[in-house]
Amino acid sequence: MKKITKRENFESLRTIVLDAVAAGTIETNESENLLSFIEKELENLDKRAADAKKYASKKKAEADSLMELV
Repeated sequence: MKKITKRENFESLRTIVLDAVAAGTIETNESENLLSFIEKELENLDKRAADAKKYASKKKAEADSLMELV
């Protein structure tokens, strides 16, 4: 079974909120707040992923320089 990621969960929530708005079952103000929260969380996930890649490449460069010394 495939593990569901946070990104997939937030994207599903966004779809649910947009569907609820289209169906008229949720107020506009509530949907704006929810969508704003979801977008902020997705941006945070993107930032954390970018930081992790930057950190990994930095560590790899350090390891490569140590291997050259050996």
